[in-house]
Order: sequence, then C-alpha cells, then structure tokens
Amino acid sequence: QGAPIAALKRELIASLDADQQKLVDLKLQDVTNDEAAEALGVSERTVRRMLRRLQEQIEQRLDQDAGG
Repeated sequence: QGAPIAALKRELIASLDADQQKLVDLKLQDVTNDEAAEALGVSERTVRRMLRRLQEQIEQRLDQDAGG
C-alpha cells in the first residue's frame, strides 16, 4: 500500500504549477496563510483560494483512483 501512495503523491506534486508547489512547501513548513501570501506576493485571500483548489484537485484524483 505504501508504494502506490508514494507514487500518487509524486504524481500529484508533479502536476502542480510552480506557485502551487511553493505554497505546498510553505504550508509544510507550518507558515500561516499571511506568511505564505507574503512569500508568494499575493493576497491572503488568493492563498485561501489556492488551498481550496489544491484540496479539490487532490480529492478529484483520489476519487479517480478509487474508481469514483
């Protein structure tokens, strides 16, 4: 089970654009949305929107892999 999950993680990360990848890296460092916004040069609202889109992408991909 570990290998398919690792492959899925690699695939998901590879499918992200540069800003999305940077946002994921920042959030993994436990920065706040405000700090992430400053680092990306966008508003905190944009960061929240990006996070929602990332969550939707992940959920869609998981649904596809589950046959949904």
